[in-house]
Amino acid sequence: MKKEQIIINDSDQSSLSGLKTVTMNSLLDTKEKYRFLKDAEAGKVKSYVQETALAVLEAMEEAVSREDFIDSMNRQGYQVNWQDNHKYITFTTPEGMKVRNKNLEKTYHLNVGKEDLKHVFEENARRKERSRTDIQAARKQLEQLDERDRSFSDRAAATQDRSPGETVRRVERRIPENIEIEREPEQESLGRSR
Repeated sequence: MKKEQIIINDSDQSSLSGLKTVTMNSLLDTKEKYRFLKDAEAGKVKSYVQETALAVLEAMEEAVSREDFIDSMNRQGYQVNWQDNHKYITFTTPEGMKVRNKNLEKTYHLNVGKEDLKHVFEENARRKERSRTDIQAARKQLEQLDERDRSFSDRAAATQDRSPGETVRRVERRIPENIEIEREPEQESLGRSR
């Protein structure tokens, strides 16, 4: 079968440098791929590329390192071939289909390149550390409040055994001497004024 060629002009008509040659088959493949992905998005068909993209996004949410990411993908049934001397990461689906991270970037506009993933892992690690620090601070505050409650309860229990006059004298001892205290008239003086 002979491939037909069409020319798409990216710039003005007079310049030959702006011309691209594209095969008719690749244009049809692109349209078919677009329609297929739209159908997969609508749930009409099953797409291993779409399922891989969703698995990668799920693994990216919590992973704090390359190893965490690969472990998460493995738990989902995917194999990951991530080698420093290779340009791309290759994901192998549970059915044995292979998808490169470059395909996911191009098809779904995801930032899943090696450096992009490393930045995501660093941000996840910082977020988890902040969360852990916040939890520790909250626990410390709760412990302090619990200690205050116990101390208050102990003091309240101790004051129940005292007379009201004794409690007032104990409170007055804690107030500095240079502060004037207005005393309420005692019961006896109130009785005389009536």
